[in-house]
Amino acid sequence: METGHFLKKLWMAGCVVVFLTASLLTAEPKIKFDNEFTYDFGTARQDQVIEHTFKFTNVGDDTLIIQSVKSSCGCTGALMSNKNILPGDSGELVATFNIGRRKGRQNKTITVRTNDPTNYAVKFALVGDIFTPIDINPMNLLFSSLEMGKTDAAQVTIKNNTEKTIIFDTPKCEIAEVKLSLSRKQLAPQQSAMLMATYTPDASVGRLLGTVNIPVLQGEEPDVVIRLFGYVKQQ
Repeated sequence: METGHFLKKLWMAGCVVVFLTASLLTAEPKIKFDNEFTYDFGTARQDQVIEHTFKFTNVGDDTLIIQSVKSSCGCTGALMSNKNILPGDSGELVATFNIGRRKGRQNKTITVRTNDPTNYAVKFALVGDIFTPIDINPMNLLFSSLEMGKTDAAQVTIKNNTEKTIIFDTPKCEIAEVKLSLSRKQLAPQQSAMLMATYTPDASVGRLLGTVNIPVLQGEEPDVVIRLFGYVKQQ
């Protein structure tokens, strides 16, 4: 009888071990999102900073591990919680988009990689439109054929996208040899002007870098600043 009782206990203990082992082998983390994958910030202006918090929860029965957070150009993702999320716990990812001089439709992504076997790579996105009150096209003045003793020209179009008239002052450049001409200084709503720049290198070869400043005399927008680039080659 004692031998049979012992064997019965041994069998029951073995079943428990098998059950616990099976539970450990099948335990998995599972990430669940508390809000949307994509945040639409609507319409923003240049130089704004957009920030949004994405929240998630580990609804699995094993520890969720955040292995990496990678973002596209201009966007950053900061994990505001521990990289190891226990079952039932939550985490937060703060996405930041520094607009700078970007314009038009934007779609910035952040990829989060985890040890969730069914959702190991998750993409979050910040999307929206950048409104440019004074649009510069192209964004920079680029001298593409600079040679010693030869005059080269570059131009951009300046458009007033606001609902009020804008009046500019005379454009200026810190490089005295760069000659500037603005086709019109007063722009009604949706009206455009052409900025022409000419330069004749006569001193040294190498990179040309500068900025053009166009003061705004009437209007709520800041002064227009346009970068100037070029490379002077020897003949």
